[in-house]
Amino acid sequence: MAIAGDVPLGSGLSSSASLEVATAVFLECILERHGVAAYRSSYKDNATTTLTAKEVKTERAVRCQRAENEFCNVPCGIMDQFVSSAGSRGKLLLIDCRTLDFREVSVSGSEGGGAHSDDDDAPVLVVANSNVSHDLGAGEYPVRVRQCKDATDILSKVNPRIESLRDVFMEDIRKSSSSSGGSEGILLRRLVT
Repeated sequence: MAIAGDVPLGSGLSSSASLEVATAVFLECILERHGVAAYRSSYKDNATTTLTAKEVKTERAVRCQRAENEFCNVPCGIMDQFVSSAGSRGKLLLIDCRTLDFREVSVSGSEGGGAHSDDDDAPVLVVANSNVSHDLGAGEYPVRVRQCKDATDILSKVNPRIESLRDVFMEDIRKSSSSSGGSEGILLRRLVT
């Protein structure tokens, strides 16, 4: 297998995720050619059932993220792998990172998927190389992940239904700040809003 590309290294254009997903799809095709299913759901009544196309896209994204986390030691999230696995031309992908459910959302003016539209209201996406290096492993991403986990731990003591920051309301932050008496309320507010 030979791989060539011209995406600048560290440009933040999800190149590692797209390479992982492309490699996974390549391997899936080889397995399929030899009559082996790359993905199987859990055993039910001593029989395996093949996953749906949507489930395959999700499982592929999860496996590619895990490969980057464990083998490349990059603490990335799931978004880049998900978009590379399940995205399609002219669509946005709405991802629920808790349930790993997703759905496509049409972009106004992009139904044809073309690069040009006569519609003045059509969205325009500009991708530019800023020459700023992007390194998830050495950057702020792991710090933010840790801060979000710490904030969730703090807030779940105030409200046990909080599993992640998406469950937090401003009232939870106020209760947490008043009960701890510290300056952590400012950080919590910044993370949640």
